[in-house]
Amino acid sequence: AEMDVLKGAKSLIGRSQPVLLFECGIGANDHYGYDARKVFDVLYDLGLVVNTLDQWIRQEEVLSYEDFRQLYERQTEYYFIAFK
Repeated sequence: AEMDVLKGAKSLIGRSQPVLLFECGIGANDHYGYDARKVFDVLYDLGLVVNTLDQWIRQEEVLSYEDFRQLYERQTEYYFIAFK
């Protein structure tokens, strides 16, 4: 249900520019009908970029969709951050 909340909060997110910490993995997303592409696209449509927590702390370049998809499919990373 979080994805529907994010979509509904588009104008609020645009105004407040929050930093969103989120968990994203195959098991739970499958249950709700989401995959890496849908998650990434919703965040992108909100004007947000995505990174892992470690990369964000080190101020490394944000993830491309392909980078995000690989982490998602390999199930080596579950915790991400989305920000403007």
